[in-house]
Amino acid sequence: VVLLQEHRTKEVEVPSRIADFSREGWKLAMGPAWSTGSAHNASSGGVAVAARSPIGLVSNAEVVPHQFQHRITCAWMGGIIKGGIHKFSVYFAPCEGLSPRNRECFEVLGSIVCTVKGPWVIGGDFNMTPALVQESGFLELVGGVIQAPELATCNDTTYDYFIIPKRMVPTVVKVQVIMDDGVRPHHPVRLLLAANMRRLYTRVLVRPRKVDALTGMMGPIA
Repeated sequence: VVLLQEHRTKEVEVPSRIADFSREGWKLAMGPAWSTGSAHNASSGGVAVAARSPIGLVSNAEVVPHQFQHRITCAWMGGIIKGGIHKFSVYFAPCEGLSPRNRECFEVLGSIVCTVKGPWVIGGDFNMTPALVQESGFLELVGGVIQAPELATCNDTTYDYFIIPKRMVPTVVKVQVIMDDGVRPHHPVRLLLAANMRRLYTRVLVRPRKVDALTGMMGPIA
């Protein structure tokens, strides 16, 4: 699975880009880039989730407000664990830190993550250090943990990493920076997960309850 950021593909170009990926054996869920309205008709941002064609991938981009679709996209992938896993690709505004714009982006992302059922992985170019993300309060909101590599990902700073639910931490094997990719200034980052994730999840039995017709109080079913 590949989480892409800042692809700068405009909305009118998305169908042809999806077709290009399909011919190469990939499924693609894409949030289009934002038009800057400049004289050069430039675009900014753009995020995507890609998976090899044998793997089921369903885009859920419609749950993201339109003004944030160039910074947040999400897709459900039918693999890794029974019931699948939700993938989020994010791109935060650069050189702003915890600006009002980036804080609002965290709020939107958090509201979406809190509605999904099952495990999830957020990966992206946060354009801020893990310490700033910790300061934002986002991790407490979603019950997440940052998984960042030991090496810097952009010059001497770490901007590219993952966030996963706390319960998934035991499945993490390693987080690696890919140094020989030829991309600058950011390096891609790889998250390796154990293949036996399913055994780390437990089944919980919930005792059914009934409402007393006289008192209206909840009580266990005998």
